[in-house]
Amino acid sequence: MSVLHQLIEKKKWDKIYSCLSDDPENYHQMCRLSYKNDLPLHMACERRAPQELIHLLLQIYEDAASCKGRDDNLPLHIAMQKSLSPNIIESLIRVYPYGLDVNNVSGYCPRDYGHKDTAAYQALGRPTYCWKQLINDETKEECQDENLQELHDLVDQGLNDLDNSIENIEKIFSRLNVAYETLQEYDTKRGDNLEEIVNNNEANLATDIENIENRLCSLEDEAKASSVKDFIAKAAAQVDRKKVMQAQDSSVKQIKALADEIATLSNDMELNNLCTDDNFSYCTLPMIVEQTELLLKEPDLENI
Repeated sequence: MSVLHQLIEKKKWDKIYSCLSDDPENYHQMCRLSYKNDLPLHMACERRAPQELIHLLLQIYEDAASCKGRDDNLPLHIAMQKSLSPNIIESLIRVYPYGLDVNNVSGYCPRDYGHKDTAAYQALGRPTYCWKQLINDETKEECQDENLQELHDLVDQGLNDLDNSIENIEKIFSRLNVAYETLQEYDTKRGDNLEEIVNNNEANLATDIENIENRLCSLEDEAKASSVKDFIAKAAAQVDRKKVMQAQDSSVKQIKALADEIATLSNDMELNNLCTDDNFSYCTLPMIVEQTELLLKEPDLENI
């Protein structure tokens, strides 16, 4: 016998609640163990356990509703024999509606046991297929309700998302407006700065062009001045050369004239025998003439 069977047999209901809460895995496994063919659910119905505990045991292990215990009794048989509450009877029927037609070892089905409560009696008198159809319909309704609830949740979520999207769109538009204003302000400043930069560049370009023109003019003037200076220098050199040549020509002419006079004088002296020791100085005249002739034979200065 398991600990759970012992607690149920001793009707330690509070202790059972505590054990199921403190050690659910272990005690949930005990709900599947039988003692003398009876599961804890059979024993709880036999000992008229609190309604909440029977519902809890049935919720933990629903297959217990279709399991036969001692004398082939289902939990529904025992619930009818003990006249348990209509809620317990209906819960057992809903979990296993076919149990209404299952016979025990005595050949009785749950319908064969009477019940003083009208609701329980009507539940037992309803055909099994009606219960099955009712359960299926309720299951469908529950599914529809769940689907409808999910749809409502989706719609609510969609509306919330739409509201958030609208707020986000408004924020985006607000940011776009701020960005547009900032861009316009930037374009205005950039246009002013651009115009100022263009004006400065134009002024700098005009100044550079003027400087270049002045420099070219200066270079042209320097070139002209240099040409003039060269021309003047050449002209001056030409003039000086002409003067030198004229002076040379004049000197040559004078020397020739002097040489002719000396030659004439020398001839006259020879004729008159004037070349004596006392007049030795006159004998040098031929030498002077000879030197003058040598001078006349020197290269022309113009070709030097």
